[in-house]
Amino acid sequence: LVCPECGSTNISVPEADDICDIHNKVEVPDVVGISLDEARPIFEELYTEITEVSEYNDTYNHGVIFDQSPPAGSFLESLTGEKLSVILYVSKGEQTFNMPDLTGLELDGAKNMLSVLDMEINEVVYEFTDLQPADLIYKQSPLAATMVTKSTKVKLFISKGEDPRAEIPGLIGLTEEEALEALSLSGFNNVKVILEEGSEEMGIVFSQVPDSGTIYEKASEVVIIVSQGIMVPDVTGMKLEDAVLILEDLDFMVTILPDGAVEGTVMEQSPAAEEYLNYGSEILITIEEPVPLEDPPEDAGVE
Repeated sequence: LVCPECGSTNISVPEADDICDIHNKVEVPDVVGISLDEARPIFEELYTEITEVSEYNDTYNHGVIFDQSPPAGSFLESLTGEKLSVILYVSKGEQTFNMPDLTGLELDGAKNMLSVLDMEINEVVYEFTDLQPADLIYKQSPLAATMVTKSTKVKLFISKGEDPRAEIPGLIGLTEEEALEALSLSGFNNVKVILEEGSEEMGIVFSQVPDSGTIYEKASEVVIIVSQGIMVPDVTGMKLEDAVLILEDLDFMVTILPDGAVEGTVMEQSPAAEEYLNYGSEILITIEEPVPLEDPPEDAGVE
């Protein structure tokens, strides 16, 4: 008789559906650790059917056999001509799931939540932040809802509370109101404002202590110096020449009334003395022109 599988005439029992002695008993090969595609031709040569079972597995990559039944070294024997068969368990890789949201939890709470998923915390970083109160998680990696496996590395950032220090912002060129707002946003509310004469526009910050970029305790005092402009001096009663010299030394623009006057005494000025003006502003001065002497009468001194 001829084996219906391979054509061999080596048949021990003369039954029409018998399998030859070569294929009615085989030793199961070890296929754990190889891919299903590699295992298929091995069992085809042994005329053995395969039943595939796909399951998640933490050790073997997707498509790789991680178990088999019967185990390697076992013997399969067909006593009644039935087809030999094995079960191969094929890895679907690690099971994936959504990363839980751990923000707002304490470290122990996060550990408990992850332990249910058989996950571990690989790194913990403590930093100053106002995103969460002290000792609570304010940031995590991977982010919540990210697809992960239980072997994914987890990094948690835990708040140390608000940082008592911050960087001083640049304030030069800002108005007093803008400077105070910038300091407040950076956490500095202990601010001393000093008004001083300066060539900068009135109300503009032209100096600050500490300098911008300094890392500074938020509770400490910050000083900003704001321009109040240039104080107008009192030039009334002065000779025109002296008054103009003083005002122009302060970079004021001088307008003289009456127009064209070249000498005389300053009778009025506008703005008044001790007012503050922006650098380069106009000062109006009015001159009291000298009264010329009257000519003596023609008969003066004649008897």
